[in-house]
Amino acid sequence: MFENGGFDVVVGNPPYIKEDKHREIFEPLNSANKKYKATKKSPAQNKPPFASQYYQGKMDFWQFFACLGLDLLNDDGYLSYIAPSSWITNHGASKTRNKIIQSSQLVRYIDFSDNKVFKAADIQTMIFFLHKTPTEKHEVEYCKLGNAEGKLFTHKQVAIADSLQKTTFETIELKTSSLIDNTIHFVKQELTPIINKIERIGVYKLKENDVAQGIGQGPPNLVHSLPS
Repeated sequence: MFENGGFDVVVGNPPYIKEDKHREIFEPLNSANKKYKATKKSPAQNKPPFASQYYQGKMDFWQFFACLGLDLLNDDGYLSYIAPSSWITNHGASKTRNKIIQSSQLVRYIDFSDNKVFKAADIQTMIFFLHKTPTEKHEVEYCKLGNAEGKLFTHKQVAIADSLQKTTFETIELKTSSLIDNTIHFVKQELTPIINKIERIGVYKLKENDVAQGIGQGPPNLVHSLPS
């Protein structure tokens, strides 16, 4: 199979595991792990695994599957996952975003919004479809589902499925060059000039000297006694 370049299609629901809750799973994939470092007395005994190139702090484990899934595809293959939607903006997903936007074309993106797709996973999810062919411009078929109605979980699932069948996708253009090392936002075409202007002026951004202290302890609560 790999003699022909890789898989034609990769589809999956990879595991969602946050690093801050399960550091022991991520340690072997962190090239900064001391077991991969040489010392004055002895050279390094082990090499970091191939997947370590995609590691970064505060990431989610499923992101390894996204990056490696693309590596396992042939040059014209397709990949589709259902996974947490936070990857498009999270700081700990910048390597994953760069990998996806530089190595493939983001063809379709379904945002489930606040709808709970999995009963045991209280997270916001999405489905993406990637075509492994580098592109300068991503023309994404995008939709965001409204909140499904229903008291029972099964009723909401039926409502979500019904909404997917009736939903209308809009095409959103994203330039690869503007996405590298940045977050991804699906903005309607008519709003793009406004967003670009806000970004260009940049008065909302904090400068280095604008923050003198992070989270600190505030003054003690003062209790005033009222006259009787």
